[in-house]
Amino acid sequence: MVSVDTLHFQLFIGSIMVILSVVFHIVTLIGMVEVLHWLKQHLRFRIQALNATVMVTFSGLFILGIHIAEIWIWAALFIKLGATPDLESALYFSTISATTVGYGDIVVDVDWRLLGGFESMFGIVAFGISTAFLIAVLRTSVSRFFTDRG
Repeated sequence: MVSVDTLHFQLFIGSIMVILSVVFHIVTLIGMVEVLHWLKQHLRFRIQALNATVMVTFSGLFILGIHIAEIWIWAALFIKLGATPDLESALYFSTISATTVGYGDIVVDVDWRLLGGFESMFGIVAFGISTAFLIAVLRTSVSRFFTDRG
């Protein structure tokens, strides 16, 4: 059984991590806009579809990198708190929590199990934001391609 103090601490840490993770996610995506703007200015393929392909591919890989970094950050928290026995377990648990797969074959210590739910909550929000962002990049990148074709 988890003590009330441990429960409150989990709620506090989980809430702070979700807030910081969402802020990190949004700030890095906005930073990516600057890189995309630079790319747009410097891509000079004659075929517009190649420019769009580079922009969308770069965006997808960048977003994937953001998600991987966030998984590592949450895994570091699990290790720091002693919630998992080793790095591999922490990364695995963090990955299945962030992606909301939740196999349940590895669980964290009972004193920290609410954090998995917090990471899953963050994962849902982060993947939603990422999907919306990638669709915006796709629409922006290919709009000229479609309008140039009449």
